[in-house]
Amino acid sequence: MSHPSTFKRMIFSVAAIAFLLVSSVELRAQSTYQRGVLFEEFTGTWCPHCPPGAWALDSMQVKYGDNMVELAWHGGPSVPGSTDYDPLWISPHDTLFSVFGFNGWPGGLLNRADANGFGIITVTDVPAWIGEANFPLTIEKALNKAPLIDYRIVNAVYNASAATVSFDVDITPYDMTKMRTDDTTLYSTVAVLAEDNVLETQENAGDWNKVPAGAIDNFTEMNVVRSVLGGAVFGNAFVLGTKTPNESLPIRIHYDGAIDGSWNASMIRIKTFPQAVYPKVGKSISIDVMEAKQTGYIFDLPSTAPPAAWIVLPNASTTVKPGAPTNIIWATGGNAGNNAKLDYTTDNGTTWNPIVASTGASPYAWTIPQTAYGTTMNVRITAGSATGKSDAFKTPGKITITKPAAGEVIAGGTADYVVNYIGGNLKALLKFEYSLDNGVTWNLIGNLGTADGTQFDWSVPNPPADAPLSLLRITDANGVVGISPVFTITSVASIGTLSSVKVKDVDANNHIGSNVPTIISWTAAGDVGSGLLVQYSIDNNNWTTIQNGTVASTATSAPWTTPLTYIPTAYIRVISADAAKSNVTGEFGPFSIGTAAGVSTNSVNGYSISNYPNPFGGETTINFQLAQSSSITLSIRDELGREISRLVTETLDAGMHTVPFSAAKLSNGVYTYTLEAGATKLVGKMSVVK
Repeated sequence: MSHPSTFKRMIFSVAAIAFLLVSSVELRAQSTYQRGVLFEEFTGTWCPHCPPGAWALDSMQVKYGDNMVELAWHGGPSVPGSTDYDPLWISPHDTLFSVFGFNGWPGGLLNRADANGFGIITVTDVPAWIGEANFPLTIEKALNKAPLIDYRIVNAVYNASAATVSFDVDITPYDMTKMRTDDTTLYSTVAVLAEDNVLETQENAGDWNKVPAGAIDNFTEMNVVRSVLGGAVFGNAFVLGTKTPNESLPIRIHYDGAIDGSWNASMIRIKTFPQAVYPKVGKSISIDVMEAKQTGYIFDLPSTAPPAAWIVLPNASTTVKPGAPTNIIWATGGNAGNNAKLDYTTDNGTTWNPIVASTGASPYAWTIPQTAYGTTMNVRITAGSATGKSDAFKTPGKITITKPAAGEVIAGGTADYVVNYIGGNLKALLKFEYSLDNGVTWNLIGNLGTADGTQFDWSVPNPPADAPLSLLRITDANGVVGISPVFTITSVASIGTLSSVKVKDVDANNHIGSNVPTIISWTAAGDVGSGLLVQYSIDNNNWTTIQNGTVASTATSAPWTTPLTYIPTAYIRVISADAAKSNVTGEFGPFSIGTAAGVSTNSVNGYSISNYPNPFGGETTINFQLAQSSSITLSIRDELGREISRLVTETLDAGMHTVPFSAAKLSNGVYTYTLEAGATKLVGKMSVVK
């Protein structure tokens, strides 16, 4: 709430606002703050250094509104009648001044904490105040501290003819775990009447060089403490309970006050706050202010308290467990009465659903219906003509599995089957399980999900027999459970294997002659498909089928006559004829077949060369083996030794290589092919017969 002020005072507030914006951090909008903080200034009209402090307080009031409750405690070192006596002096000033240890004016204190307090800043003189660059950050930290209690000024009434004011303070604890301790703690509530726009002559030393030094006539004093209600500057004690609070509260404390005839009643406001006082070493104390509140100007308060009703709990930070009762804590004021009707909404108030038609019990234990799980909810109280609505809070989570669908059939062994689910208000990690027996036993898939996920990939197991009563279950970290409809996992025969492939009569040197009848054998297990292919290769890459088509999937051997040529490295494999089972295969090799006739240097140190077919009339393939990566030349020469073709001149990797060669332009005769690889030279002969 902004204060009325004179033009003279607001001129100086601009400088104070500039001070508050020293920090470049953008503070959040006022409506998002969770609590009000207390700022107290110890000042005096005689104090020449106090105007900058007053201007800074003005700017904070404008910036933070009702989220900051400010008090100006005026005091003076001399007795009434002396030249420096403060006409706004109030006696508790000096008591507070000595307790908090200030040694000069002005002084400022946030939330009444001392230098060892929690989340506070202490200001003892103007230079320190101005130079505190993090001051706005400190205020923000205090404003965003989680509430410890629900604290309200209710039933406020102003009797203009009698010049009296009365009100109640309602206190409901619900998060006392954030208190530093509850051992030997004194809880109390402080209430004062403070006046704005008090015009007094104010001494000024010229700090900040904004105005000349000297007295300022009609300086506008704000938040001036006029009276402390209840007669206790450190508050009226009450029992709040331990860290496990008694939720049947609120505690209601009543205050009465009178307006002095010398005050401006239209500028009086009620300001109040609760505090926890912790005894420390010796006689010193430490104080936590838990909340701070203020009313509008009491001149506008009604002559009788209006009806009021409100929900304390649940609130935005409430955590609700599935199936567990939730306490609805409520209170009423004015003439609203003590009975209440309670309702809830899951659509932000478009429709309301009944909880109880009439109850006088607070708290009221209520179990949220499962149909409302996974939503955001508000609770409403109606007491007579008064209504109140809770903060929005989240209901327990809800998990609905939409895939697999009811009756769906999934093949066992399916990889990366996508499970779809809908979640609301879930807490990670999510645990995923499956059952093959309608939930009698469960098997862990893993803790795979995030709270906001909608799907996960599942490697479906392959059961030994069809499982028509299969289920999936998802459980979040709060114990929320979602179970799928019943579906079926079919049993699929295991993928087969082919192994122990070998060629009969291959000797210990992995060699067999050319044009030799032999047997290729293997071992088969499981599902190897509808048939098998038996193949050989000279490069372990390009394969030639030995039989015409396939052999039976039940076969374990096949006859083979080795080629009529020299093959330095040959391979055999047996593979499923079904394309979908191309990974069902077994191999044997390498081994060599036959010898290279008429060539004496066809193999040396891991290098070899041959061609097939030989003799030939159309095209032959030259095969050569490199022991290591080499820069090679492969050339063809006629019977006179003349080079007639250079087939390859490049660097090749180690291994088997093949080069086709055509005799279309050659006459019948014997030709040589030469492989040069570094210091190694291999020569082979081939016959062209057309």
